Amino acid sequence: MNTGTAGYACCGIRIAPVFDVSDTLIVRDRSAAESNKRLYIDPESGIAQRYELMKSHGIDTLICGAVSREYQDYLELKGIWVIPFLAGDVFEIQRAYEQGQALRTQFYMPGCRCLGKRNELPMRRRKQYAGFRRNRT
Repeated sequence: MNTGTAGYACCGIRIAPVFDVSDTLIVRDRSAAESNKRLYIDPESGIAQRYELMKSHGIDTLICGAVSREYQDYLELKGIWVIPFLAGDVFEIQRAYEQGQALRTQFYMPGCRCLGKRNELPMRRRKQYAGFRRNRT
């Protein structure tokens, strides 16, 4: 069971295909009794403005479709866990996430080659960690 506050980048009732230009975040605070809040953000806003909006609403996890490396690295550096490359109905993904189900097996973004067959890390992360593993011995 996942707790904390999650933000879902969406377009209508589906996960937005690209977080960098999405205009809506659905915020779900698992520790509060309130339901989802919908936040509207300027699609032209930069990563710093998006981060400040997420921080002001206590978001510690971002669930989204594609995301640029710059945005993902910035958010992770600031302490927001990013779960990228998902597609589908935002409320189905929300339910699965809150129940602790594996999101990547059910809601993986079609056509995205970022996830290896045997590894849960996106391709760019595996390349970073591959060099680390080789140099450990």
